[in-house]
Amino acid sequence: MKDYTNSEELTKQFNELFPAGHSNLNMSLEATEHRLFIDHVEKAHVFDVDGNEYIEYNGAMGPMFLGHKNEEFMESVKTFLDKHATVYGSSLLYTEEDIKLAQKIVEHVPCAEQVKFCLSGSEAVQMAIRIARAYTGRNRIIRFGMHYHGWLDNVINSVVKEDVATAETPTAGEMLKTDTHYCEGMSPWQQEESFVLPWNDFEVLESVIEKHHNEIAMMHFEAIICNTLCLSPKPGFLEKIRELCDKYDIVMSMDEVITGWRLGLGGAQGYLGVVPDICTMAKAIAGGYPFSCIAGKKKYMSTLKNKQILTAGTFNGYALGVHASLKNIELLEANAGAVYKQVEAVQNRLMTGYVELAEKYGIDLRITYAPGIFFVLFGAKGGITPAYTMDNLEGINRPFINQFRKEMQEEGVLTMPNMRTYISGSHTIEDAEFTLKVADKALARMLNN
Repeated sequence: MKDYTNSEELTKQFNELFPAGHSNLNMSLEATEHRLFIDHVEKAHVFDVDGNEYIEYNGAMGPMFLGHKNEEFMESVKTFLDKHATVYGSSLLYTEEDIKLAQKIVEHVPCAEQVKFCLSGSEAVQMAIRIARAYTGRNRIIRFGMHYHGWLDNVINSVVKEDVATAETPTAGEMLKTDTHYCEGMSPWQQEESFVLPWNDFEVLESVIEKHHNEIAMMHFEAIICNTLCLSPKPGFLEKIRELCDKYDIVMSMDEVITGWRLGLGGAQGYLGVVPDICTMAKAIAGGYPFSCIAGKKKYMSTLKNKQILTAGTFNGYALGVHASLKNIELLEANAGAVYKQVEAVQNRLMTGYVELAEKYGIDLRITYAPGIFFVLFGAKGGITPAYTMDNLEGINRPFINQFRKEMQEEGVLTMPNMRTYISGSHTIEDAEFTLKVADKALARMLNN
């Protein structure tokens, strides 16, 4: 058993000072009752204050696509700071790298003709909503159940109402306490802003659009629901969204906060071949620094200038974040995308290895995935197969998954809830082989007890 004495004591002190973790949801992010406190880190390995070493697949919830302390990235940041300030003040002073970064984004992201920088994915989503409303002169939004677009009132509710296809308009009401993102203290009117539709339901989508298109400013969605078990779009579903947005002059907005840069430099839109009007990107864009971006076609982005939309922010386009984002892209471009090839090789070894272990122990397993991220879902059947709705994942054994995650941590491997696994360019095949050996030990211990 690992010694957690120092982490346990620091957990007591932390909990006295903080009413919750730094980011809290209606679920625990820790695999254990205590929190882990980190002493230092090297690439994909972290070392806690008790001297325990772990391979981590948390990726800081997505940003660390290069891995921790990439030498070339860190050296570039240090050199930049020898000469520059971290921030010059939004719209007061600039660097040439503002232009270079924007040019790179326009080069790689299919929908990008112009860009706007801010700090977080939540901010970027709010800016995208404002752009869509200014462009269309309409107010309501179409979103989809189980998608996540940040913690603000007008997007956090992800419950599909039973009468969504027939309701005249969205109405204010109490959020269902079964919603993962249930939250008290929210405006009771926020639900009037959105129609929340079931994902991959062509019939409901067309019905609501046909009936309410004169009210709808935008459709905003994750192309692959990385926040909910990597549910994929059914064949033709994104194309249907594109068709309806074109038909009714609705802004098609793709949430690429996780998928941007992780699925490739073209994001999900490049990977899936369906181009939105605007998109929101964050997390992996800046190699671990706070940074986000709204990118889109000129006719939508020009509303920022032509209609005087307020998008203020002291740190918007801050110099250090711009430099980190630019260097991050350059490293992802290097050697014909070698980082992406490394990520793919490690991910494939892990996914196939988990399936082999499930077969060895005679247990059901489904792995849902996108490039750079996957979920290990014991209890569901299907192996490495895309899933489109939760019905495809019937049988998920969450208590078993939770226990497996604890056993993995005890053996030196860290993952997120539901065994969400982020792969970075610093993970190696050796890391994957160690992880699979740990998984073998964990399953043997769990199934033989």
